[in-house]
Amino acid sequence: MLYDGEMMKMIANTNINSARMFGVNFNFYQKLSPKIDVNLNSSYVNGSSSDTLPLAHIPPLSIRGELNFKSNKKSEITFYTKYNAWKKVINKIPEHWNIIFTVSPVRYTKIGLIDNFLGKSILRLAIEKLLTLRKNSFYFPSYEIITDELRDYSFSEDNGTHPNQKAVAVVMDRFKEFLFI
Repeated sequence: MLYDGEMMKMIANTNINSARMFGVNFNFYQKLSPKIDVNLNSSYVNGSSSDTLPLAHIPPLSIRGELNFKSNKKSEITFYTKYNAWKKVINKIPEHWNIIFTVSPVRYTKIGLIDNFLGKSILRLAIEKLLTLRKNSFYFPSYEIITDELRDYSFSEDNGTHPNQKAVAVVMDRFKEFLFI
């Protein structure tokens, strides 16, 4: 792909010819109070592709537990944990590949700025954990560049939530520097 005058590599997944799959799903939901509920999901899947290899993108067992808190009609916070009974996806990526994580600098005002910043904080903490799990994984601070270095509203679209072209150019220049260091 040609981006901004530079050739960049692209990767695409392709479908297999055919596959066999079967499984079962269990779900438990309990409302603990008008504002708090618990949801537990568990799935078991068994399958293979036409070449009899296991389906690499589907974990055989997955479990997700959620605790949901609704502070008002517009805001909801979900805490969850997820377990996949197969090697983590991050470990399936070839070790010589670099993984770059980032957090979107767009302010999601529909849920309110407090919940927007809370969500971005949770993402940032999750990324920090992922960085410790694998060599050749990095964090690019696009969120921090926009919110700290370019916090002046002259770098925002008229709606105040999206970076404008000038801000995008700064972030892309910094990203190019980050890639080639």
